[in-house]
Amino acid sequence: MSQKAPNWSQIDTSTGSDYFVRYLETATAQTEMQRYKQKSYDLLGANPGKHLLDIGCGIGDDALALAERVGRSGRVVGLDCSATLIAD
Repeated sequence: MSQKAPNWSQIDTSTGSDYFVRYLETATAQTEMQRYKQKSYDLLGANPGKHLLDIGCGIGDDALALAERVGRSGRVVGLDCSATLIAD
């Protein structure tokens, strides 16, 4: 019997919502993923004073990292449809 793939659109109603949080934390911690993320922040021009919107921010790691880069003169807003992920 094959296992059904997780449904990211139903995180808040899933009995295994912790799976999604653990997955995102594990993926984000990988060295290659960190390198990729830093490059994407550079390409976004995430510099002091910038205003950025992170749609689908998940657990907010990118929004927090971007907020550090834009500093007090900038602003980052993270949006996600999952209250479970945002609450983490």
